[in-house]
Amino acid sequence: MCERIAGLPKPRRVVAELFETDPNVLPVLRQTIAECRKTLAAAGHHLDATIHEEDFVLRRPVASLYTPSTRTEYADVVIMNPPYAKLAKDSPQARAFAEIVHGQPNVYALFIAAAVELLRPDGQLIAITPRSYCNGLYFREFRRWLLARMSLRHVHLFRYQSNLNFGLHLGLGGWSPGGNQTYAQALGL
Repeated sequence: MCERIAGLPKPRRVVAELFETDPNVLPVLRQTIAECRKTLAAAGHHLDATIHEEDFVLRRPVASLYTPSTRTEYADVVIMNPPYAKLAKDSPQARAFAEIVHGQPNVYALFIAAAVELLRPDGQLIAITPRSYCNGLYFREFRRWLLARMSLRHVHLFRYQSNLNFGLHLGLGGWSPGGNQTYAQALGL
């Protein structure tokens, strides 16, 4: 990402909010950010990066998916490779998103929901996810919630190890003409 931005007309100011809770990953993340700052500065750009050592899902800025937001922070783009792990129904993360959690939730769907809430109008979410939320009853409310807020712009299927994953590119907004309706039908909504 830094190399791509470095090639853009200058000056650009990039603000990055990064979330990581793994103490083994934090030193590598800090080093990567330092190198990115140098690369961007050499190209005439500036990077403001903050690393939050906290749970991204639990940092949710609103009390409910259905109540107006009082937050002041918005993102133009969220790029994520969320963790994939099943959660207990009564976990703090699942309780934070009770409106869309049914059965045994997976944390990656909650990461996507939290990211969507941070996007400003016309924002973009780019995520690498398993494909499991595309079908099944556990994810039905999540699919409805997501497609009511985002329009699907691109899906890239790729193999990672032995699993087939999605690379998703979603745009914040309403239903694109015919596009999301087709996806909604394919996803059983």
